[in-house]
Amino acid sequence: MRIRPCREQDISCVKRWITSERVHDMWCAGRLPYAFPEALFLENLKVGEAEWDQSAFTAVGDDGEPLGFFCISYRREDNSAFMSQIIVNEKERGRGYGRQMLELALCYAFTIWHVDAVRLGVFENNAPARVLYAKVGFHEEEYTPEAFSHGEEKWGRYILCVRKPQENNAKA
Repeated sequence: MRIRPCREQDISCVKRWITSERVHDMWCAGRLPYAFPEALFLENLKVGEAEWDQSAFTAVGDDGEPLGFFCISYRREDNSAFMSQIIVNEKERGRGYGRQMLELALCYAFTIWHVDAVRLGVFENNAPARVLYAKVGFHEEEYTPEAFSHGEEKWGRYILCVRKPQENNAKA
């Protein structure tokens, strides 16, 4: 697996991976309407790039086929990054692609951007994502109950954080 900047043709893949309104809201927290037009998603990415120093990435397999997608924004105020809109093709889940994608994203953030921490938000009812994030090293930093409404439901949101690994300068 590798990650590369998102291409316009990747948007149709991301849209296919969003299989229900519930999945859609867990993915983007209502920032886009459900069953969004691809042009609107592209515009949303451009706004994110301009206003939030956001970059969009696609994770692709050895064959070049898209397997996952995420956005990552740089935050100057505390030299950190914030990941959002994280999704893996539902048909490819359970094969370790989500973990690989996140590990590559963290490597990018820590070695290319030289950030001190990477954060992301996840709803409390998205147990599979929370388990995955913990496996990659994310820890709870903040919790907001009833942070988002999905129909009649109120979803709490965790902000999770992983800090840059400390280099061991000690000589053996």
